[in-house]
Amino acid sequence: MTPQNILYLRFGELFLKGKNRHRFIDTLIHNLKQRLTPFPHTTLHHNYYSATIMLNKTPLAPVERALSTLFGIQSFAVGVPTAKNIETICTDTIPLLHHHNIPKNSRIRIQARRSSKDFPYKSIEIGQRLAQHLTDHSPYTAAVQPPHTTLTVQIRKKDALLLLEKGKGPGGMPVGTAGKGLLMLSGGIDSPVAAYLLMKRGIAVEAIHFESPPHTTQRARQKVFDLAHRLASYMPSQTIRVHTIPFTHLQETLFQSTPSSYGMTIMRRMMYRISHALAQKKGISLLANGESIGQVASQTVESMAAITPVTSLPVLRPLACMDKEEIISIARHIDTYDISIRPYDDCCTLFVPPNPATRPREELCQKYEEHFPFTELISQCLEKYTTHTISADKPYHVNQELTETIDDLL
Repeated sequence: MTPQNILYLRFGELFLKGKNRHRFIDTLIHNLKQRLTPFPHTTLHHNYYSATIMLNKTPLAPVERALSTLFGIQSFAVGVPTAKNIETICTDTIPLLHHHNIPKNSRIRIQARRSSKDFPYKSIEIGQRLAQHLTDHSPYTAAVQPPHTTLTVQIRKKDALLLLEKGKGPGGMPVGTAGKGLLMLSGGIDSPVAAYLLMKRGIAVEAIHFESPPHTTQRARQKVFDLAHRLASYMPSQTIRVHTIPFTHLQETLFQSTPSSYGMTIMRRMMYRISHALAQKKGISLLANGESIGQVASQTVESMAAITPVTSLPVLRPLACMDKEEIISIARHIDTYDISIRPYDDCCTLFVPPNPATRPREELCQKYEEHFPFTELISQCLEKYTTHTISADKPYHVNQELTETIDDLL
């Protein structure tokens, strides 16, 4: 027996899908193949419920890492194929446990599943035979609760699999099954978490970032690229596009031309208009952001009602009903929190008025917008935007000297 021959992946909620299940499975398999591109010796087999990756002497650890951020995978297991008879199943189990360094005296939970009903032993009988074999011939004991390790015996049509459970996958839906969204990525704690949750529900993400130099610095831009670098690992291609919008002239003009209490609301309306236009240009079907109800003045229900009508695209707010501690917990989990709290202002924290309107009215927004040529200014922003493709494999540096300075401060 050659241990560590198979990586076994169970799909998540895809089994709940009906006649269109194949579309979700096809997308997940396409995403899996993308992730396996650096491992040309592996081979992939799948059905509606799971996938089996034959490692073919490819080291397990880098393959696991590559798949650990691929949405649609519910759980991982490693193991070996073996002959479809009870004696070989028992004989091959102990070397598998040894190879994976399962400590002596560990309690092993055994679960057996028969997709092939022609096997002469029932599931409970397979478990009993294997438990007795472990007791008689190894330093391990069979136990139900609480086990140190779970061993699954899967009886298939032509062979059997011995699998050691490795734990949960990222779950969710395959990225790409729910279209593509344009996310407003500010650089704060919330918007990267929103991006993560969008991808977990199958939405491919591109990001739009508004910058206002010299009010915003190169360090603020680097922070956004570093966040995108983290988020890229959840995209099937492990790359994500960030569109940066030069927002300085428009932002200065609107705050000079409108009542200060309405400045934030009208600024958000400009951002939505620009995002809408860019999304249409890129063939993107929805907008998204990290707004959470009541968190700041521009995120009250009344503010959202006054801002959203400038776009006809759907606007998703994955964090709308989450509290800050929940958001921070996810940010820590996806390793964006420490980047987000770097003390570099983005354009959303500039020009904050002392008393922003928390219940703005759309008709007043329209009245104040007549005081400056926003259509022309929006066109200028869209003429000068730049697109950056950020990879999970390699950090994207604004410049090396700046990166080293940031690293020294952290």
